[in-house]
Amino acid sequence: MPPRETEILARAVIEDDEHFLLAHTRGASNTFLPGGHVEPGEGLVACLERELEEELGISSRVGDYLGAVEHAWTDAGGEHHEINHCFAVTSPELSRAVPLRPREERLEFSWAHERELADRGLEPKPLVPLLAAWQTGDRGTWWASTLGGRVGGSGDGSGRAAAGGAHDETERGPRSPATEAEIRYADSAAGVTAGNLSGFFHGWPNPPTPDTHLELLERSDEIVLAIDMPTGDVVGFVSAVTDGTLCAYVPLLEVVPSHRGRGIGRELVRRMLAKVEHLYMVDLVCDKELVPFYETFGMRSAHAMVVRNYDRQSGSGGKRG
Repeated sequence: MPPRETEILARAVIEDDEHFLLAHTRGASNTFLPGGHVEPGEGLVACLERELEEELGISSRVGDYLGAVEHAWTDAGGEHHEINHCFAVTSPELSRAVPLRPREERLEFSWAHERELADRGLEPKPLVPLLAAWQTGDRGTWWASTLGGRVGGSGDGSGRAAAGGAHDETERGPRSPATEAEIRYADSAAGVTAGNLSGFFHGWPNPPTPDTHLELLERSDEIVLAIDMPTGDVVGFVSAVTDGTLCAYVPLLEVVPSHRGRGIGRELVRRMLAKVEHLYMVDLVCDKELVPFYETFGMRSAHAMVVRNYDRQSGSGGKRG
């Protein structure tokens, strides 16, 4: 049965010392941001102020509008569709040092570090990477949706990292370009766990584990991630090492096989080159058939010399300091 109506909700993003305030319905497995349903004729800000007073007995200041997350799910009651409008909220009565006293028996409240959001079952799931990015200073307006489930796509010739660390941007058949509602780009691994990094290093005989992949992202000088908004999983990445003064090297670019052919790889390259455009030299190594792809970014072909220690391909022997 299709949803009878679209529910409109106002949600509060309340942060204290890198922790976010979460609400939980007793007996349920998921958590959600404080707030609730907008009543007929009620504004979003008024709704949020009312809900926080009803739920926690606090006065609040509703600040910047952060964006919206559309969510659809099915349970025993049928299909549901809601739009969550999120605001930054502060209150002098709320901090991690002050005990939380819910006014509604059905609700519990607790604080969670951004690294714990996924494990705490925060719904809708796209909020996990959005909150992590917001905490690191990303102030772009949100839009994400879980409608339609997992989406597919990758770049115009987006590809996988080839064995040994070169690039493979093999052209795929055309598909619809990935939209901002489907894919979000981030320049840090904040909020990403090893569980969000499956399907990479496709075709490598001795691939790095997801834990090692996360470590290389965290230790790289520059990264750009493509994040699937319905799931919060990373579906593409590009990394660079640089001295920050003269040179940069781009060793890895990959989009998981399920997300190729929709412009993700191209967008990853564009964003990375913008990060290092102030430097004298930007180098990468790719297979011959990929030269035309990189030439579209103004790069030119040159000779390269490489060493490949295939017994260390998994990264197990590469940790120093």
